Amino acid sequence: MGRFVNPDNSAFQVALNSEIYVDKSELLSYTNRVLNTKQAWICNSRPRRFGKSITADMLTAYYSKGCDSSEMFSHLKTGRDKDFQAHLNKYAVIHFDVQWCIDPSGSLENVVSYIKEHVLEELRMEYKGLVPNAVTSLADALSCINTATGTKFICLAYLTGILPIKKLKTQSALNNFDEFTMLDASILAPYVGFTEEEVRELCQQYHRDYAQVQSWYDGYQLSGLHVYNPKAVVSVMLRGEFQSYWSDTGTYESIRPLMNMDFDGLKTAILSILSGDRVKVKVRSFQNDMVSFRNKDDVLTLLIHLGYLAYDQKNQTAFIPNEEIRGEFADAVEENNAH
Repeated sequence: MGRFVNPDNSAFQVALNSEIYVDKSELLSYTNRVLNTKQAWICNSRPRRFGKSITADMLTAYYSKGCDSSEMFSHLKTGRDKDFQAHLNKYAVIHFDVQWCIDPSGSLENVVSYIKEHVLEELRMEYKGLVPNAVTSLADALSCINTATGTKFICLAYLTGILPIKKLKTQSALNNFDEFTMLDASILAPYVGFTEEEVRELCQQYHRDYAQVQSWYDGYQLSGLHVYNPKAVVSVMLRGEFQSYWSDTGTYESIRPLMNMDFDGLKTAILSILSGDRVKVKVRSFQNDMVSFRNKDDVLTLLIHLGYLAYDQKNQTAFIPNEEIRGEFADAVEENNAH
């Protein structure tokens, strides 16, 4: 059991210990189904506070052979799945959060080398004598272990982030991932945030007015589902105060400079959206970063990925999802105009 290789289930236990935990373990039925297939490379991008870390912790707790999670998962929905025991704690898992590694690595430029160095170190400890010191590649290290022991490493790569994978027009581009995004969440939509049914159940349990919760925090439409921001819903259930919990997400400061970008029609589009209109957005040219903007559609697409706008996939339109975001968006525009 290590920090990166075969970690324990303590991080996911913290989520289960919380007063409010909404069971998303049925996601494991999908990941079990695609395990060791061409679909086993998954990139699931969502705004901050939409449960990315908890999901990664759940996957680790379920698959990692560094722990015993049978009791933990037997009480969850996935415990009813016929394949529940078949994959439980059966695999060597490598789990890292880039955010953990920024400070100890010294800089963003050193993060990749830091992760590689420490994962290799843990692999050498886990498989003593099988990974020569001369080996500096993770792929080579796994190959050495496979050659010596016959151990087959089955890959389920679950990558999370706020933005989808960066678009690169090169032969070496990372293009083998199936992407599930705020533009098209597809089959993973129920696991991106809280669903309408889950929020109704919480409202009954905590005696909150569902219509008011819906007005404040509903609005994201993913593959036919209404999806709520988990952070906001949990906060209003526990605190009972209908207010914006969005400014804690850390993206507030990042959107104000976008308002000043001199793209034809951008400011008109933003004002139109604030007034309640839906605006057509062409999302294909966006390069999946926060610097390479070509037009107003790129800016609006970024705001969709950040969660400041919702997206109607059928009609290809962007709109303000709810009162919480309307207030945050209006404040950003007002403060920007004041500057």
